[in-house]
Amino acid sequence: NKACRVISGKTICKYFGINWSKGKFCRKRLKELKDISHIIVDEIFMCPPFAIKALCYAKKMFPKLKFIFIGDAEQTRPVNYEKLDWTNKKLFYDLCDGNKLELIRLMRNPKASKIYRKIIDVGYRPNNKADFKRSHINITRTNKKRMEINQEYMEEYCNSNSYFISNDYDASGNSIYNDKAQDVWLNEGTPVMSIITDEDLGIINSEIYNIDYLDVNEIRINGKIYTEQEFMNSFVVCYAMTNHKIQGMTINEPFIIWEWDKMTKREKYTAYSRGTERKYILIM
Repeated sequence: NKACRVISGKTICKYFGINWSKGKFCRKRLKELKDISHIIVDEIFMCPPFAIKALCYAKKMFPKLKFIFIGDAEQTRPVNYEKLDWTNKKLFYDLCDGNKLELIRLMRNPKASKIYRKIIDVGYRPNNKADFKRSHINITRTNKKRMEINQEYMEEYCNSNSYFISNDYDASGNSIYNDKAQDVWLNEGTPVMSIITDEDLGIINSEIYNIDYLDVNEIRINGKIYTEQEFMNSFVVCYAMTNHKIQGMTINEPFIIWEWDKMTKREKYTAYSRGTERKYILIM
């Protein structure tokens, strides 16, 4: 979704009519490709098998259709598909007509290319705590840690003007909103992340916003007004975010990576490579 916003594109699910929960796609949509010569797919390594299946059907129907895949094979995979790797598969080779261009220099932070290998492969941990200021950008591996950090920041900034919304539960002990929800104390300026995409509301999944204004059952974000229920169904507080939510993000300020020792090699690479400068990154 983030990449789509930057280039005014569409998600692969929307373009091919893919139902993510059922893992199915709309074959009627493929007929609309008859006049398309090229399709560029970014973040290709975040595509689950059923999305790749849609691409295979498109290629079968229109053999002259050219795919251009872009992505970093070292980054994290889709949730529940951590071991997925299309890199050297014949299927991938056929979709790309046997063409492959491998870039070996990370342009987001060229100076850090060498130290990545030390950190990821050898286990070297740079330590810059002495000159590091507390950051409002925190990357975690688990939702549990994300919620803990959010709780700490909300308690710190809580005051007489803060707006409280309780995360209510059903008889089974599950949140009535979503599995990422928690009690929240909100202030004007509190960072929040959308957990849905809604074109009518103008919000994009995983996009970060700040609260503009608060009143009784009225929370204004990005020019739109939400009720408490709408807010809890659409957003989470975002002093911290999980590793899977940061793909496509570039961070030009200090940030902290938590649960480093719990992360896989790909998760470490994804988190560390967000920074534009080594001095901005603190590993915990």
